[in-house]
Amino acid sequence: MLFKEIVGQDRIKKQLRETVTENRISHAQLFLGKSGTSTLPMAIAYAQYISCENRSDTDSCGTCPSCIKFNKLVHPDLHFVFPIFSDKKRFKTNISDNFIHEWRDQVLKDPNFTLNNWLEVIASENKQGMIYVDESAAIIRKLNLKTYESDYKIMIIWLPERLKEGATKLLKIIEEPPEKTLFIMVSENTERILPTILSRVQVLKFSRIEKEALTQYLIDNFNLDKDKAAGIVRLSEGNIIKAKSLIEEQENNQQNFHKFQLLMRTSYTKNLVGMHKWAEDMAKEGREKQKSFLVYAMRMTRECFMLNYNEDITFLADYELSNKFISQFPKYITATVAEKIYNELNKTYIHIQRNSYGRLTLFDTVLKLMQIFNQSGNKKTA
Repeated sequence: MLFKEIVGQDRIKKQLRETVTENRISHAQLFLGKSGTSTLPMAIAYAQYISCENRSDTDSCGTCPSCIKFNKLVHPDLHFVFPIFSDKKRFKTNISDNFIHEWRDQVLKDPNFTLNNWLEVIASENKQGMIYVDESAAIIRKLNLKTYESDYKIMIIWLPERLKEGATKLLKIIEEPPEKTLFIMVSENTERILPTILSRVQVLKFSRIEKEALTQYLIDNFNLDKDKAAGIVRLSEGNIIKAKSLIEEQENNQQNFHKFQLLMRTSYTKNLVGMHKWAEDMAKEGREKQKSFLVYAMRMTRECFMLNYNEDITFLADYELSNKFISQFPKYITATVAEKIYNELNKTYIHIQRNSYGRLTLFDTVLKLMQIFNQSGNKKTA
C-alpha cells in the first residue's frame, strides 16, 4: 500500500513521513478515525514506508523486495490482529492467524471496510467479532522474536476496542517493547479502550476525507460527472465506504427499476410470455439479488401509491421520476391494489428467504399480480 493510493488525508501522510525521515517514530501509535476515513490503509502504507529499502521523501518505492512482500501482505515482520469469532470446532485457540488468508484477500480487494463487512467475509453467523485473550499471548510471542528482514517488527491491531479479555497483559510490552518494535492501533472509538492503554500510545486523529480529493477519486474510478460525484460526496460526509455504497446502491436501483417496470407491465397486460420470461430471468439472479429486488419493489409500490396524493417522495431518484412509466402507473395503484401487491411481494420474499424453488415462486408471484390488476377493474395500459 502506497501513500499515493490513499484518497486524501495529505496532512496525515506528511506527518507520518516526517516521523520516518526525522527518525522520531513513536513505538506505540493509535490511528483514531471513523469508519471510512482510511485509517487502516494508512497504517499499512506507513508500515510499508518504514520498511521500504528505497523510499523517497514522499512514498515507498513499491518495487524493492520489502515492498513486493508488503504488496501481498506477506512480509514476515508485518503482523495483524483483528476481530474474529470463536470457532472451537475448527481451531484450538482464538487468534487472528486462523483467518489471515481471508484478511489478506479482503484488504487487498479493498482496505476500506467496516466490522460488519469483515464479519460477513468470515461468515460469523451473527456472532460478535472480538479479539480474544489467546491473542495477547500470540502478540507477545511474535514481538519477542528477532526481526527477519526489516529494522522494525510492526504489529497492526485493527479495532483494539474489541479486545475482550487480556488487554492488561499487553500493557508491559506496549510500554516497554522489544527494540525496534512498533504498535499501530487502528480505532474508531477510544471510549472502549482501557485508559491504561490509551495513556501509553500516541494518538493521531483522522478527519473525514477532503471533499475535493474524494470527488476526484469518484470521477476517476466510477466514471461519474463532477456534479454527480460531488452530490455523492456530500451525502457520504467524507466517508469513502459510504460513498462507494451509495454508488452501488444507485446502480442496483436502476437495474431494479427496470425489472419492476417490466414486472408491472407484463402482469397488468396479461402478457404470459413476458411474465414467464421475467420469472426465468429473475430466477437466474441468485437469492440475494432476488431479495434485494423484492425489497425495492415493495418500496416502489408504496412510493407509486403515495404519488397519487402528491406526497414528497424522497426515495425516488431522478431517473425514476423522469420516466414515463412513473408518470402514468401510480393512477392504477389504489390503496387496495397497493396493499395486495405489497403483501404478495412480501410473501415472495419470505419464500425466497426460506429457500423455496425460485423459478416457480417468482412465476406464481407474477400470476398473483396479474389477478390483482384484473380484479381491480382497470382496463388502461400502463
